[in-house]
Amino acid sequence: MTIPPEVLDIAGDIGVWTLTGLLLVIGLVGSVLPILPGTLILMVTAVIHYFIADADQRPGVTGFVILGILLALSYILESMASAAGAKQFGSTKWGIIGALIGGVVGMFFNIPGLLLGPFIGAFVAELLIAKQSLKDSARSSHGAFWGTIGGMVAKAICALLMVVVFLVDCLWL
Repeated sequence: MTIPPEVLDIAGDIGVWTLTGLLLVIGLVGSVLPILPGTLILMVTAVIHYFIADADQRPGVTGFVILGILLALSYILESMASAAGAKQFGSTKWGIIGALIGGVVGMFFNIPGLLLGPFIGAFVAELLIAKQSLKDSARSSHGAFWGTIGGMVAKAICALLMVVVFLVDCLWL
């Protein structure tokens, strides 16, 4: 008894899309949890899918360009958001630098570090280096905190857009 080629093709498509779907979900989760590099996983998923999918279900050059732009944008927005938040709340250049350094250091301490790193960095820099008052230092760190939250939201939006672009490119274009 032989299996018809059509059945093998369908089984292969199911396997490819199951793997792709799993990686897309992991990428989306990683875009809001700092444990995983979510948007990078989404880009790698597109590359993997390109090599394992049938020719009519592969992302094209335009899709890859848009995915690359969204990937870069997600990292730029995420890294600059805490500093922009601090600046919006009246931080000095030292508070902005402190928020950036705190964000980098905070990455090594999971979710609490990501949220508190820019906050603590801006506060300490404003208080100790810029010699700001306790109130002004707290205002600056408050801005860094909300900027960090904004950066996480921006990264999640970029990740969602990446998934939409990928699926539209593979399935409808």
